[in-house]
Amino acid sequence: MAIAGSASLDLRAAGAPRTAGQERPAAEIKVRLIAFLGQVTVLIPPDMQVADSGLTLLGIRSVASDVAPARPGAPVLVTTGASILARVKITRASG
Repeated sequence: MAIAGSASLDLRAAGAPRTAGQERPAAEIKVRLIAFLGQVTVLIPPDMQVADSGLTLLGIRSVASDVAPARPGAPVLVTTGASILARVKITRASG
């Protein structure tokens, strides 16, 4: 949540294999993002899929569109929430 400020969430390690060669089953990560007169930034790994929904009122919601090929067991980020006079930005870490 960001109210008249900024907040960031780093999910780059989400869903990473526990040990070399061991894959986790696909996980669904649910996050509610709320921004009012501010900005919320979420940094995700290159292969994470995103399902974004929410209210935007005089604000911006953006999801990076460059997607790496899906990896078996790669997590899915499901976002909801509101952006009012603010910005919600979901961006991918470089591979």
